[in-house]
Amino acid sequence: MMKTQFLFVAICLFVLSGIGCASTNSNLNGANVSYLETAKQNFEAGEKALKKKEYDEAVTFFEHVRSKYPYSKYAALSDLRIADTYVAKDEWIEAADAYDFFIRFHPRHEDVAYAWFQIAKCHYESAPSDFFIKPPSYSKDQTPSKEAIKAIDHFIEQFPNDARVAQAKEMKAVLLKKLADQDMYVARFYAKRKQWRGASLRYGRVVEQYPDSESAVEALYESAKIASQYLGDKEKARTLFQQLVERHMDSSYVKDAKKQLEKISAEIDTAPASEQEN
Repeated sequence: MMKTQFLFVAICLFVLSGIGCASTNSNLNGANVSYLETAKQNFEAGEKALKKKEYDEAVTFFEHVRSKYPYSKYAALSDLRIADTYVAKDEWIEAADAYDFFIRFHPRHEDVAYAWFQIAKCHYESAPSDFFIKPPSYSKDQTPSKEAIKAIDHFIEQFPNDARVAQAKEMKAVLLKKLADQDMYVARFYAKRKQWRGASLRYGRVVEQYPDSESAVEALYESAKIASQYLGDKEKARTLFQQLVERHMDSSYVKDAKKQLEKISAEIDTAPASEQEN
């Protein structure tokens, strides 16, 4: 009888321990945590863990909030903080996906602008860099740069008065330079092998798509030279040199461009009529 009573008391104590103010559990990350009574308390515990760089524990709390309290305001915030945790771990692609999840499921949330900016930033951070022991960024795949520009353009279009717009524009300028540098790299590759049409097309793309980049002036100059010296297209060369002189007066290329322009204009003006027509 005593054994039966003892067993009954033990079972009751075990059950009551699971009903108390906290319960211990773990998530897929393997982090053991003691869950608290309310959504707010669990969310704040997750934020505290995030600040302490205890990332697995933080995610465990945030996942618990969004699964157990799906209609609480802390559920949406937990979705956002999971993305922030990926950022803290420098896991940029995972973070971008998590911010996208937040936007799709909480499209009217006050932090949607922040989430869009973070998506742009994640792609920006995952773009190729010029770390000194690695190949230059212009020789690498620039898909993340293009994705970042798309996200930045969307962010600026949708939230033009946001305080982060200036920073977004600075990031875009850096990304455009990376893309321009890649085209310049390919153009020089063709030029070294005397594949003049391929080089001309790449230089022309830099002028057309990245007119405000540092590379645009050089691309304009090289494209004009190729048209004049190797493709026999004097009219195109004259047009390109004229653009350079008019749009980039402070450039170091202007002095030679003016000389080339005078020379080409004289050749065109003195050429037989049949030659000019061709």
